[in-house]
Amino acid sequence: MEHTRQIVNEFFKKNSVSQILFVTSLVFLPYFLYLSLAGLVATIGIELKCHRQQIFSLLYKWGFMLLGAGLLISSSFAYNRSEAFLQLANFLPFFLFFAIAVILIQSFEQPLEALEKLAWYLVLAAIPINLAAPIEYWLKAPSLVSQFSSWPWLAWLYQEEYYGHRAQSVFDHPNFLASYLVLIFGLGLGLVLRASYQPEPLNIRRHEANFPANLRHNTSLLYAATFLNLVGIFCSGSRNGIIIALSQLIIFGCFVRQNRFIRLTGLGSMIAISTSVFFMGVGGRKLSLSLMTEDPRIGVWAIAYDLTQQRPLLGWGLGNYKLLYQPQSVQGYDYIPHAHNFWLMLAVETGIPMMIAFAIIIGLFCYRGVRALLLTSITASHRAILLTYLLAFWGCTAFALFDAPFYDARINILDWFALAGIYVLSQPEGDKAL
Repeated sequence: MEHTRQIVNEFFKKNSVSQILFVTSLVFLPYFLYLSLAGLVATIGIELKCHRQQIFSLLYKWGFMLLGAGLLISSSFAYNRSEAFLQLANFLPFFLFFAIAVILIQSFEQPLEALEKLAWYLVLAAIPINLAAPIEYWLKAPSLVSQFSSWPWLAWLYQEEYYGHRAQSVFDHPNFLASYLVLIFGLGLGLVLRASYQPEPLNIRRHEANFPANLRHNTSLLYAATFLNLVGIFCSGSRNGIIIALSQLIIFGCFVRQNRFIRLTGLGSMIAISTSVFFMGVGGRKLSLSLMTEDPRIGVWAIAYDLTQQRPLLGWGLGNYKLLYQPQSVQGYDYIPHAHNFWLMLAVETGIPMMIAFAIIIGLFCYRGVRALLLTSITASHRAILLTYLLAFWGCTAFALFDAPFYDARINILDWFALAGIYVLSQPEGDKAL
């Protein structure tokens, strides 16, 4: 008991209140959404009081003020203004969150170590979700639904909308689960690369005062936690999630040259998930050409393209795609919530100029990150942690090509956090303030 108290006291002594709220809110975000949101709102309030000028200077310098103004103008001319202004909640607060995340990360005594620890905590936090996913996947098999749905202690699992033979865990849709897990998988892969630079794995030593550090550096636990994300992604039944996870493994493989075990592990992971898809299908759907060619997204995108042509400058207003969609325009669907492509959604709902501006600003951050990774002289550990956040953000960016999971606040927060990590890690030494 005394040992635990010592660890807690040391943690609170080393970190400010806003740093503690920030870290704990991110770690518990998937499980306690409203409590975590309250913690992040409190963090934002504290940081605005202490670093208002620095925060708004960053937002101004990188064009977020311009994006916010553009979104407000677009919403003012929306087809349904009330809906458009309501949907601003998915953007404006997160611009502010990004700036505050940058300031907070830089405020740590060692930002690189802080980002490594945060990545570790997020990977470990996903373990229960990934362990539960195969159980839910099995219970939602079509042959078992009718059998178990009448059981009182399992009825809650079938009360929500049934999305087929797919797990969704604590999220509202299996695709949200997949989007979350590809981001966490990217973090895990980068940490595996970071761990490969350590000559020997650290074991868990419970009697020592630095037990959390030993736990965080236990490579066996890291490999298991990272691999479990593949299990969760497969159980989500998301084609996009599986394809993106494979792309992350390919990128990861390009940076693992010296460690044969890790290369073979990565190759084995690719073979394992590919074999599972080949024999078991994706979310209960057998692997076939029609699974790709007959995707309803093609019709959704065609409608979005037509709507963009009608109002290319200011768009129809955020959230208005679903109001303009006519039932059965895509066969079998009376309701389509969005354009199922983040950039196309921006073009439809905010106009082409706003979509281009958004792409330039986010793209510039990614360019700086990739440039720092490939062309800048940084330490091996720095390069590995930068790759960690680039792989995570690639996961959410690639997923946004086929869906718009940012409507889930948890995913939206983690996406912006990953971008903040890239920003901090790719900053020149003399430009840390902004």
